[in-house]
Amino acid sequence: MVIVRYALPNEDEIFRDVTASAFETARDIYRPNGDAVAVTDNEKIDSRKVLAFIDDRPVGAACLNVDGEILQLSQLGVLFGFRRCGVARQLISFANRAAVDFSCTELKLHTIRETGNVKIFERLGFKEQSCSRAEWCFSDRFDQLTDVVMSRTVK
Repeated sequence: MVIVRYALPNEDEIFRDVTASAFETARDIYRPNGDAVAVTDNEKIDSRKVLAFIDDRPVGAACLNVDGEILQLSQLGVLFGFRRCGVARQLISFANRAAVDFSCTELKLHTIRETGNVKIFERLGFKEQSCSRAEWCFSDRFDQLTDVVMSRTVK
């Protein structure tokens, strides 16, 4: 069973470890370039870190940031061995409940098309809103990377 909750103040290192490990496979596809902005969403004052656990082991993470009526999800990642176990679905479900609590009407996220995550997020109820060239990252495998903005209505 997947348990999702807000990260405790003393769990910053756990959050960093989970997101770093979860994004290792993505690094085969893309990496931030030297000009990428160093400040991430989880360093913003009003951001909330979320952790997912299976049998008390942290296996997933996400960062939630409220921007008016939009709850922005970032750094959503699941450890490789726990993918396709419903962890991402539970993280998004938690984000949806948080969005209701914050009176948000929309969940929004960015993903890189070349990772294959667009189809995963579509299965989780997101629709592609826009796309643009991802100037903030590079790839050894692809000539160009595409940043896709996706959203879904809060249910």
